[in-house]
Amino acid sequence: GAVGSSVAYFLSQTPGAFDITVLERDPSYARASSALSASSIRQQFSSPVNIGMSQAGIAFLRTLGSTLYVDDPAPDIGLTEPGYLYLASPAGSAALRENHAIQCAHGVEVALLQPAELNARFPWLRTGDVALGALGLSGEGWFDGYGLMQAFRKKAAAQGGRYMRAEAVGQLRDGPGVR
Repeated sequence: GAVGSSVAYFLSQTPGAFDITVLERDPSYARASSALSASSIRQQFSSPVNIGMSQAGIAFLRTLGSTLYVDDPAPDIGLTEPGYLYLASPAGSAALRENHAIQCAHGVEVALLQPAELNARFPWLRTGDVALGALGLSGEGWFDGYGLMQAFRKKAAAQGGRYMRAEAVGQLRDGPGVR
């Protein structure tokens, strides 16, 4: 899936450094989480580590067409960045404010919105029991997870990675390698 193909892609960045074989239990990907997931990305975390990982992820996704290009057409995962909207009741508004401060300190573009501001932006939203909202202004949205996995797979294979229909049931150390 996307994780194995991503690892294969990054390991294959240094030609000849690794002998890369990806084991695929389901090469049709019919039951793979890469094909079945919501495939979204957000910046609104309370942990600087998670924020940083997501910032690196969105930067990668934004340049994916050229980074993972092998041949025409260039990969396109349909990245859309409308942002995430988090809503808090009066009991949760302090936590939303604390998270907002952490996010802003780490470069996340997120706006805190009062109920009237939420109503102005989202007239369909019922805000009677909402005390505060947090709206991501960039770096948050969704994409085609299956397309991402296929782009990683194609690039990894182009850089020497091999794919084998198999399921790992154990591992044995074989000198510097693993079987």
